[in-house]
Amino acid sequence: MWHLQLQNNISYVGLGGYNISNVKLMAFAGCQTSNNAYSSNIAKLAANNYGAKSSVGWTTSIENGSIITYVKNFMNGLYKGKGVQSAINYANGFSYIDSHVKNSYAWGNTSTTITLTRSMILAYNLDEERKEPVEYSVNLNSPNSNLTRSKKDNLTISVDYIIENIDSSFILNDYIVETSEIGQYITLIYAPNGIKTENSYTIYINDGSVYQISSYTEENYTDIKNRLLNTTLLKESEKENFQKTNLCENCTIENDGYKYDQTTDSIYYYIYILETNDNGAMLVTEHTYKI
Repeated sequence: MWHLQLQNNISYVGLGGYNISNVKLMAFAGCQTSNNAYSSNIAKLAANNYGAKSSVGWTTSIENGSIITYVKNFMNGLYKGKGVQSAINYANGFSYIDSHVKNSYAWGNTSTTITLTRSMILAYNLDEERKEPVEYSVNLNSPNSNLTRSKKDNLTISVDYIIENIDSSFILNDYIVETSEIGQYITLIYAPNGIKTENSYTIYINDGSVYQISSYTEENYTDIKNRLLNTTLLKESEKENFQKTNLCENCTIENDGYKYDQTTDSIYYYIYILETNDNGAMLVTEHTYKI
C-alpha cells in the first residue's frame, strides 16, 4: 500500500488520508523509514496511527543493491509461513556486504503472517531453490554448556559456541565484526585481509543475551583465504582519486571497503555514496573499482 507523488523526477511516499485498517503489512524499504529520531517515522505511524496490522522500516540509510536482496529474502520468509518478525530474523541470517540492511524494525503485531499472491511469488522467484542459513539455538543455561553468561560478553560467548559446535578452525581475526544499530544482531563477515566475502555468521540477541546463531557459509569457503591475503590493496591516494571521481555536490561517502565476488573470482574496492536532495530524501548507491 503506497501513496506516491512524482515531482521533478523524485518519488515521495506518504500515508495521506488513507484508511489502512485492512492492510496486514506495510513495508517501507528505504533509508530512515523506521527511525525514532524523526517525528515522521512512517513505519511507526502506519501501524500505531493509521491502523495497519504491522509495518517494517529501516532505522539507518541502506544501500540500494543490498536492500533489493534483503527484501527478497524477507519475502521468502513470509512465503515460508513465518510471521513478520520471524521473517526479519530469517532475512538477517543471510550474508550482505552492507550489514546496515539488517537495521530493519517492525511495528504493530509482528507475529502477523501474510499469504502471498501467485504474482508476488513469481515476481520474487520464491519458488527457486536457494542456499539457506543454518540456524543454531544457543542455550546458556544448558548444564553441558561451557558458555558462562556472567563472565563473557556476547561476542566472546558466540565465538566459543562457534568453535565448540560449528567450526573448530574458526579464527575471529579473519572476520569483520559489525553490530546493528538497534543492538539485536552482531554480524561476523569472513574477510581475510579486510576483503569481505559472502560468508558470514549472524548472532541474535534478545534482552542482552545471545539466543541464536545463523551460519551462511559455502563449503570449503576458507580455500580462498590465500587468494585474499596475497591481494595488494589500493593506496590511500588511489582510493581518494576514485572517491573524488564519483562524488557529487550533495553526496557524502557513507562507507567503503573491499569485497570478493566468488562467482567471478574478482576483488573490488567499493564505496557507498549517500545523496540527499533538498527535501531530505536519501539514496545510497554502490560504486566499485576492480583490483
